[in-house]
Amino acid sequence: MEIASLELADAGDLADVYNEQVAWVPHCYRTTPEEFEAALHERTARDKHVKQLGSDKLLIGEENGTVIGFAHAATGELDVDGYQKRGGFIHFLTYRPGRRAVGQALLEACERHLDEARAEGLWAFQKFGGYPFYHLEFGNLSDRMGHVYALFRVNGYEPDDGEVFLELRDLDVAEPAPYHPEVEVVVQQKAGRGARPGLEIRALRDDKQVAICDCGSAGDGSRADDAQDTFFVHWFGVEQEAQGQGWGRYLLQRAQWEMQQLGYRHAAISTDWRNHRALLFYTNYGYRVTDTVYGLAKTARE
Repeated sequence: MEIASLELADAGDLADVYNEQVAWVPHCYRTTPEEFEAALHERTARDKHVKQLGSDKLLIGEENGTVIGFAHAATGELDVDGYQKRGGFIHFLTYRPGRRAVGQALLEACERHLDEARAEGLWAFQKFGGYPFYHLEFGNLSDRMGHVYALFRVNGYEPDDGEVFLELRDLDVAEPAPYHPEVEVVVQQKAGRGARPGLEIRALRDDKQVAICDCGSAGDGSRADDAQDTFFVHWFGVEQEAQGQGWGRYLLQRAQWEMQQLGYRHAAISTDWRNHRALLFYTNYGYRVTDTVYGLAKTARE
């Protein structure tokens, strides 16, 4: 076994390893060497949540000359839902199941690198810190990568964030009837990086927003053909004074119908891991849980 560094310019060499090891993870799409390499160089330009980055390090774990795992660490600052996280970040780490020694060596090499860079805290798989083609650009660690999750936990990392993902496949939605004559529904198309656009759908009463559903293409983060068929609900909300009046149900159905007209075949949505009310709402309207994802933090340093 050997742990070695890889130049960022050669990051595309890891595309096949990545594709192999996330093949069973929901909402992950095959990537190309060119797409993988570009993702490492465009993070600050394309993501407002990434404040600064430094000391980027790619590490590979090899056995008999074959790469069976890799890790990506850097120092920096992320804005995660209004909370500033600073220090050392392990943006991604994976290894072939059954090769725990390689995973452990990669994790320890990441920590040594971040210690040498004088990082004050350790964060792993943070929201907005991942790759655009990984899990709808979320960045958190899927529970489908159970061996990676367990490795971090036995090394003292604790979940500090979490999200539940759901999907509704094979859309077959009828146009919902207008819900209320005094409410205007405004549908605004948004250009994206995918083959199909996104939509922002708002319900207005007396020019005041009652509810909103903001949808984008999974193709915004990946050029893979199968990503173009799925849309993701980035934000869904009903104003407090309008809750319990059926607006959530109507707007969700309206969004599904509108996106279906654009050619989308599947829908995906997520909610905070502690928001059981939202989880109950989505599952009652046909969505099925695909996985739970976690951000991890290590506050106690040895």
